Amino acid sequence: NSSHTWRNIRAGYELIQKGAKWGLGNGESINFWTDRWIGETTLLKEAICELPEQEQMQKVKHYWRNTRDWEQQKKYLPQEVIETWDYCVW
Repeated sequence: NSSHTWRNIRAGYELIQKGAKWGLGNGESINFWTDRWIGETTLLKEAICELPEQEQMQKVKHYWRNTRDWEQQKKYLPQEVIETWDYCVW
Protein backbone atom coordinates (compact mmCIF):
# COMPACT_ATOMS: atom_id res chain seq x y z
CA ASN A 1 0.00 0.00 0.00
CA SER A 2 1.61 3.25 -1.13
CA SER A 3 -0.06 5.46 1.50
CA HIS A 4 1.41 3.26 4.26
CA THR A 5 4.86 3.66 2.68
CA TRP A 6 4.55 7.44 2.47
CA ARG A 7 3.41 7.65 6.11
CA ASN A 8 6.52 5.73 7.15
CA ILE A 9 8.78 7.91 4.98
CA ARG A 10 7.27 11.05 6.53
CA ALA A 11 7.65 9.68 10.06
CA GLY A 12 11.29 8.82 9.35
CA TYR A 13 11.94 12.26 7.89
CA GLU A 14 10.47 13.99 10.96
CA LEU A 15 12.61 11.82 13.24
CA ILE A 16 15.76 12.68 11.29
CA GLN A 17 14.92 16.39 11.43
CA LYS A 18 14.64 16.28 15.22
CA GLY A 19 18.04 14.64 15.62
CA ALA A 20 19.91 16.28 12.78
CA LYS A 21 22.50 18.99 13.39
CA TRP A 22 23.91 21.48 10.98
CA GLY A 23 27.61 21.62 10.30
CA LEU A 24 28.06 25.36 10.12
CA GLY A 25 31.26 25.41 8.12
CA ASN A 26 31.99 29.05 7.35
CA GLY A 27 28.37 30.15 7.95
CA GLU A 28 27.90 31.69 4.49
CA SER A 29 24.78 29.74 3.55
CA ILE A 30 22.88 29.63 6.85
CA ASN A 31 20.40 32.36 7.74
CA PHE A 32 21.08 33.18 11.38
CA TRP A 33 17.55 34.17 12.35
CA THR A 34 15.27 32.29 9.94
CA ASP A 35 16.91 28.87 9.39
CA ARG A 36 16.33 26.17 11.96
CA TRP A 37 20.07 25.59 12.42
CA ILE A 38 20.06 25.24 16.18
CA GLY A 39 17.26 23.77 18.25
CA GLU A 40 13.79 22.90 17.09
CA THR A 41 12.73 26.38 16.06
CA THR A 42 14.21 29.44 14.41
CA LEU A 43 16.08 31.97 16.51
CA LEU A 44 13.67 34.62 15.27
CA LYS A 45 10.90 32.86 17.21
CA GLU A 46 13.13 32.88 20.33
CA ALA A 47 13.82 36.63 20.12
CA ILE A 48 12.81 38.67 23.17
CA CYS A 49 12.26 41.85 21.15
CA GLU A 50 11.54 42.82 17.57
CA LEU A 51 14.50 42.66 15.20
CA PRO A 52 15.08 45.19 12.43
CA GLU A 53 14.31 43.69 9.01
CA GLN A 54 17.92 43.97 7.84
CA GLU A 55 19.06 42.10 10.95
CA GLN A 56 16.68 39.24 10.13
CA MET A 57 18.42 38.63 6.78
CA GLN A 58 21.93 38.10 8.20
CA LYS A 59 23.90 34.89 7.74
CA VAL A 60 25.70 33.09 10.58
CA LYS A 61 28.97 34.27 9.03
CA HIS A 62 28.00 37.89 9.74
CA TYR A 63 28.04 37.28 13.49
CA TRP A 64 30.50 34.49 13.96
CA ARG A 65 33.99 35.50 14.89
CA ASN A 66 36.88 33.11 15.50
CA THR A 67 36.20 33.43 19.21
CA ARG A 68 32.52 32.55 18.75
CA ASP A 69 31.63 35.86 20.35
CA TRP A 70 27.89 36.30 20.20
CA GLU A 71 27.70 39.63 22.08
CA GLN A 72 25.51 41.28 19.43
CA GLN A 73 22.78 38.67 19.92
CA LYS A 74 22.53 39.09 23.69
CA LYS A 75 20.21 42.06 23.21
CA TYR A 76 17.81 39.94 21.13
CA LEU A 77 17.92 36.47 22.71
CA PRO A 78 17.50 35.01 26.20
CA GLN A 79 20.74 33.84 27.84
CA GLU A 80 19.58 30.21 28.04
CA VAL A 81 19.34 30.11 24.23
CA ILE A 82 22.85 31.49 23.78
CA GLU A 83 24.26 28.98 26.28
CA THR A 84 23.09 26.07 24.11
CA TRP A 85 25.34 27.17 21.25
CA ASP A 86 28.36 25.53 22.86
CA TYR A 87 26.90 22.24 21.66
CA CYS A 88 26.90 23.19 17.98
CA VAL A 89 28.94 21.34 15.41
CA TRP A 90 31.44 23.96 14.22
